[in-house]
Parts: sequence; structure tokens; C-alpha cells
Amino acid sequence: MAHQLLAGSDLLIGIDFTQNEKVLALCADKRYLPMLLFPSPSAIPLSTIVQKGLTPLIFILDGTWSTAKSMLKASPNLKALPRVTFNSTMKGERRSRFAIKRQPEALCLSTIEAIDECLKILDPNLSESASLMKVFDTFVQTQLKFISHKGKKADRGER
Repeated sequence: MAHQLLAGSDLLIGIDFTQNEKVLALCADKRYLPMLLFPSPSAIPLSTIVQKGLTPLIFILDGTWSTAKSMLKASPNLKALPRVTFNSTMKGERRSRFAIKRQPEALCLSTIEAIDECLKILDPNLSESASLMKVFDTFVQTQLKFISHKGKKADRGER
């Protein structure tokens, strides 16, 4: 969803990005400061990087938490990147709206929500942020309706 709504984004599919030509080229491009959005005690707040005027290139691993950890383990080049974070969840300002899936911890957000946080820091006036969350909320509500409908059918003994 995010890739289709965000101009200038790339979607790279895989688990091991160690030899991925696109990743290697982006990381070598001197116009960018490549970084990884992934939890870590040493993660740098994205807002401090923006304030320094550097052009961030943010890699985001999309998948379940288990899958993202596997991707990180399989991709030493991404694992070596500086990690960034944002403070809204740490301050309790934001909790996940991903009602169809339980997050491993209260501070965890879905990929789309994390991208939204990054967009708000990078450009608070960016219209894609509102569109992204509108699509996400519609997706969650639709899934909740399917779950509710399926549960009602099971209660009636239907398939």
C-alpha cells in the first residue's frame, strides 16, 4: 500500500539484500544518508537527522516482526546501517491502530504506521501521510467486518 501512495519510493522484494544491486547502489550514492528504521537501543531519532539537513534514505523492512528479524539477519549490509527511530510511541502519543493484529509490544507500530510517523517528521505538510492512513484505516475496518461476518456465520453453524 505504502509504495503505491508514496512518490519516490522503491519496493524491493526478498529476504537477503546483501547482493541486491539497487540496495548497493542506493547505499553508495553520496546524495543520501542510508539508514534503517528498526528498533534498537542505539537508534537515532529521525528528527535530529532532519535538523542536521542531511538527506535520509530510509530502508524499512516490511513483514511480521519475525520476518523482519530474519531479513535483518540475512542482510548484513542493512544490519550495518545506522538505525533511526521516532519518539511518538516512546512518549505514549501513539499506539497502533492495527486492530486485526496484535503487536508484540505496546510501543510497536505496523509498517504503514511507522512510515506515517517518518513522513510527519520529514515533511509535516506532506499530503501522502493523510492518504496513507486513510487507506490503512479502510483496510483495517474492512478486515474487521470480514472477521465479524465470519464469526457470526460460525455461531450459526454455517461455513
